[in-house]
Amino acid sequence: MRITALMACLSLSALAQYKDAGSAEFVFVRNLIAAQPAGMAGAGGTVESGLQSLGLNPAGIARSSAPTFETTLRSHFQSYNSGLLSAAMPFSGGNAAAQIGYLDEGDPIQERDEFNVSPGRFLKPSAFMLTASYAEPLGQRLSWGTTLRWVHENLDVDGSAANGLDMDLGIVLQPGSRRFTYGLSLTNLGTKITGHTKNEAEFGDMPLSANGSVKALLSSDGSTASYLDVQKPIDNYAQVRLGLEQRVVPGFYLRGGLRTDSREILDFVETQFLDESKDHTASYAMRASLGTTISLSNFSLTYAWQTWGVAGNVHFLTLSVDLGRTSKKEPKEPEE
Repeated sequence: MRITALMACLSLSALAQYKDAGSAEFVFVRNLIAAQPAGMAGAGGTVESGLQSLGLNPAGIARSSAPTFETTLRSHFQSYNSGLLSAAMPFSGGNAAAQIGYLDEGDPIQERDEFNVSPGRFLKPSAFMLTASYAEPLGQRLSWGTTLRWVHENLDVDGSAANGLDMDLGIVLQPGSRRFTYGLSLTNLGTKITGHTKNEAEFGDMPLSANGSVKALLSSDGSTASYLDVQKPIDNYAQVRLGLEQRVVPGFYLRGGLRTDSREILDFVETQFLDESKDHTASYAMRASLGTTISLSNFSLTYAWQTWGVAGNVHFLTLSVDLGRTSKKEPKEPEE
């Protein structure tokens, strides 16, 4: 019954996308991700990635076997920075997790009125979120999970602060070969409940996104994996993300990723094959990323770098602690 209800909710995502396309609140929550998916341009987090899947697919924490902790720091362009603190532990046949995230929106901004005149006051916007998640395995090939999230954003304008509530739903499955893992999720399904200013009367939807992913093991020992993610946000074109992960030696991984959008792909086809002139600006500036993980005993350090074109570079650093792992053992890859 749980899976039936979950699939019904996921199937409603297409209707929600059609009805409310073009608007979204608190879009920054999409960028609050850990370093592992960030190193593949956002790919990979929709399948099993432990705590690093939170925000992309809560089902990714279902098969953790011991308490785990993670902290992520992200250095943005224009002095922006953000962070995540996450923890998970076995609970009631599955795993429960909590996560706190914050966004510091950089240097103070000089306030200006409608005539572009400054009253001499500087604004210091900030935001944070608090989430609670639960996921459990259903047999060897299927997992499900859900997240509840509270988001708070203060623009430092008139003493008001905006709040929003949303939820994530997701599944991870292996219906055929163990070399392929699939993830489906619906993230940020909810609504804004208080306004950014005292005069705001209408509240929009949270940044809803429908996500699908496939992980393919390219080598017999599972050391090489590719990822393909398609994410359709409510307020933009569908995003296509490609990722590649290579285990060089036990405990040392290298990653890379690329991202584009559906409109840009169509423009390329029309320009190159249909001889039609197009001048399309991609919906995201971020194009490529690189990442690595070094694991020692029960500690893992993951770094990711993303280039955002003229906006500069973004750096991610995630420290993970697995209290159930006492030696440098690689997880056993599923057999065919």
